[in-house]
Amino acid sequence: MAQVIKEALNLQRGSTLIHKHVALLPKLTLIALALASLFMGLYAMIALLVVNTALLVYAGARRLLLVVFSLWGLLSLVIVALDYVFATLTISVVYNLIHAFTTFTALSLFLATTPPSHVRALLGPGALYLSYLYLNYSLKLVEDLVYALKARGMSFRLSLREYQYLLRAFTTLLAVRIAESTEALRARGLES
Repeated sequence: MAQVIKEALNLQRGSTLIHKHVALLPKLTLIALALASLFMGLYAMIALLVVNTALLVYAGARRLLLVVFSLWGLLSLVIVALDYVFATLTISVVYNLIHAFTTFTALSLFLATTPPSHVRALLGPGALYLSYLYLNYSLKLVEDLVYALKARGMSFRLSLREYQYLLRAFTTLLAVRIAESTEALRARGLES
């Protein structure tokens, strides 16, 4: 998990065309189309999925794509199994699952190929920029926590207890960092 996060954060400094500042608006358009693709039909979702997948492979995020596919597949398997057990499985559930994968790939493409400086250049130092900056910081924090916990002997193999510990440590550290950042902004005269 830590390797995938590290790869995604390192990919932000890539040199392909999709990493350039001029590609920011097309990537935002792909996210908007992915979100709206549920209303455009199955063929639009599949077309966007193919485009997002091709761009992720072009950007060098094959491992990230594999992890996104694995997590989506696991989630889809659970949802389909529960719907099957309770006899509520319909075609709209399948459409929603395909829509979720299309959206996940679009968001992964944006995260893996867009450094915070591009978002700041487009939006300025506002709330959306700070949110994206905190998202990047949160991913870096998870990566550091996983490495630290592995150094202490945790394996993160099918043990829910270790994931529970990771989530608790992550939440605590992130809350402390947000509180420190809020105090720093208030000290500079920025009131919320």
